[in-house]
Amino acid sequence: MHFKWGALLLPLLLATNTYAQLSDVQGESPLWELGMGGAVIAAPDYPSSDHNNLWLLPFPWGVYRGEILHSDRRGATRARLFRSASYEFNVSAGGGLPSSAHANGVREGMPDLEWLGEAGPRLMIDLWGEEQGGRFVRLGIPLRMAISTNLRRFTDRGYLFMPELLYDHPHIFGSEFDVFASVTVEFSDKRFANYFYGVHPDYATPERPRYDARSGYVETDLTIGFMYPFGNSGLRVFTMGSVQSLDGSANEKSPLFKTRLNTSASVVLLWVFAESSVNVRSED
Repeated sequence: MHFKWGALLLPLLLATNTYAQLSDVQGESPLWELGMGGAVIAAPDYPSSDHNNLWLLPFPWGVYRGEILHSDRRGATRARLFRSASYEFNVSAGGGLPSSAHANGVREGMPDLEWLGEAGPRLMIDLWGEEQGGRFVRLGIPLRMAISTNLRRFTDRGYLFMPELLYDHPHIFGSEFDVFASVTVEFSDKRFANYFYGVHPDYATPERPRYDARSGYVETDLTIGFMYPFGNSGLRVFTMGSVQSLDGSANEKSPLFKTRLNTSASVVLLWVFAESSVNVRSED
């Protein structure tokens, strides 16, 4: 399963990004917070796969709102290298979960898909925002290098270019619910495409002929999510649903390309049990 966010420690970063994107309010927030949680994730093995997996993942969790390393709704957890009133240059991350080739018939006999981590520079540009209410629309322009690992070795998997449009609406209709939506268009180089869609001659069969993947368009992702806090208990619940369109993908002719439409969903429960006595100003 491939994510716009996450990394080698995907459960931790998934929850960090989720909470950081949606939990800050205008005013002041603790410099740091610590907690724990669990996630239920249902998603395809890889973009265009017709085989889905269900993951149950416990994880530790934390956010930090410093001047350089910072977590907030404007861009999740990232390293801010330069910022102004309307734009920011930072480092962003993403990734994906492993998948067994044996469990996916079309990949039977091929190497398993490993834990996938992505990181690289990103330019964030404010397109519209409210001083009161906290709603905003922001354009993100990230370029990421991808590395996979089986926890014994690391392999370079190429590059991704993933322009994204982000919308956030805290306390929608005066409720406690925070809502966000994003549209991401993903492109990759040949090495990344081969990781998912290439068929090496050693793994070719009559039903699965050799295929050398192409660089180019991968998919367009539409995501909508909700976050709800349970009063002052420190509990937060987050749910997210995504639809990925792969129509027109550069590798539709791969024998591993099985469907032009994927869906995924997740529910994350967080419990914040410790926080800093020092507060800092929240930017959102």
